[in-house]
This record gives sequence, structure tokens and C-alpha cells, in this order.
Amino acid sequence: MKIKKLEPQQISEKSLGFKDYRKVVKPALKAMLEKHNSVETATDFLVKTNFEFADMKGKKMGFIIPGEQTSSWLKMSKEQVKEDKKNTCIGTCYVRKNADGTYVLVLLPVKGAAKKNLMIKQLEKFALKGTPLTLEIGAGGELEEDNPADVVLDDVVLPAEDGEEEVASTNEAAELTEEQKTFKKTMEERMVKMDEQMTKVKEQLKM
Repeated sequence: MKIKKLEPQQISEKSLGFKDYRKVVKPALKAMLEKHNSVETATDFLVKTNFEFADMKGKKMGFIIPGEQTSSWLKMSKEQVKEDKKNTCIGTCYVRKNADGTYVLVLLPVKGAAKKNLMIKQLEKFALKGTPLTLEIGAGGELEEDNPADVVLDDVVLPAEDGEEEVASTNEAAELTEEQKTFKKTMEERMVKMDEQMTKVKEQLKM
């Protein structure tokens, strides 16, 4: 899966807007279910914490950009690790389906010393909003082990997306939205098909 509709200089120059970012990351995360759903099929990622989007000045937020990094993206990511190591993490990621039907975005960090629990909370609040995904960080890398109780998120009113009202990031939804339900159903149907295909392959191998 390639990174689409975003340019690396938008990160280095901090010209990326949150609304534009959301339009790109939501389809990318959905596509990961089919294309990157195991360690073997994991793709690259770049995470930034305490990032100020161009349309959210003064607000410290987090983002993840999943997808195969071209030479220009890789160069920028390495520069971010060098220049802002404590707010950067790069590595590989994939989506895992749990036995209870829930979905987890698994990050396998390689470089960057971002604070682990700050990263989890900022990504779940700002990057994974509108998806049923939760976040899990695997072993390895050089992340800072911070205290979850010390993590305080900025009180941010997220800009409305098409068909949505503005939502304060500190409010938790009691139930899944219709969009989340549709996404969850789609992922479940795809996983069922994958399970059926695997069963057929195993049966053929026994013959």
C-alpha cells in the first residue's frame, strides 16, 4: 500500500491540515485490513506526537501515516528521527483481528524515542477517530516508557467531517457510530472470506 495524496514536505514544513490528513488516513487504515493483516504483510509507518496541524495551531496532537515509504518519505522520516526524536517513531504496522471480533492496529517500532503512552492516547484520540481500531505497540524500538497516569491530552474540538458535527476529543462515544458499525461489518465479512479460503487451502494440502 502506497502513501497517497500526501507529500513528505507537508510534515517537515508543518503545512498539513488535520481535515486533509483525516481524508487520507481513514481510507488507508481501512485498506490495511485486506493488504496488511499479519506480521508478514506489515507495511511502514511514521508517527508524530505533539504535532501541530496547520489548521489546529496551538494544539498538540498525534498522527500516523501508514504505507510503503518511497525514498523521499524515508529521507524525511529519518530526518524527523534525527531532529525531533522524542516526538517521532518509525517502524512497521499491521491490523490484527482478535477472537472477540475487535480490531487492533499493531505497531512494531524500530526508531524514534516518542513517549509510548502519550503516543497511544494521542493516536487513539486523533488518528483512529471514526474507526473501530484500538492500538497496540509491540516490543522493540527505543520508545520512552512514560506513566499513563501522567498523560494529559489537549482539549481539542475536532473539525467536522462531511455529515458530522464537531466533536470534542475528550468525549467518549458510548456506542459505535453508524460509520464504525459499517466499517466493522465490512472487516468481519472480509475476515470470514479469508478464513474460508485458508480452510480450502488446508483441505487441498491434505489431499
